[in-house]
Amino acid sequence: MHLTLGDIFAVPLPNKFFAAIKIINIVEKDILVKTTPYIDTFLPSITNPILKETLRNNRFFYNNTPAIKWVNGNFQKSLFL
Repeated sequence: MHLTLGDIFAVPLPNKFFAAIKIINIVEKDILVKTTPYIDTFLPSITNPILKETLRNNRFFYNNTPAIKWVNGNFQKSLFL
C-alpha cells in the first residue's frame, strides 16, 4: 500500500476502543503522524470533523504539546479509513 499525505488510520487500543492518526508529512521513508482526539468503541467516519484536529498532551512534563511523532520507515497499514 502506498502512503500519501492526509491518509487516516484507525488504531485499536487495548481497552477495545479505537483512536485515529493522520499522516501529515513524508520524507523518504520517514512518516510524520499526528494523533487526533478521536476515541470511541467504533471506527470513525472519514467525514468526522474531529479527524482534522490534533490531540494535545497535558500530562506529566507535557505542556499542551501536540501529539505528533516521526515514525522511521516502519508504519503498520492496518485499518485504513
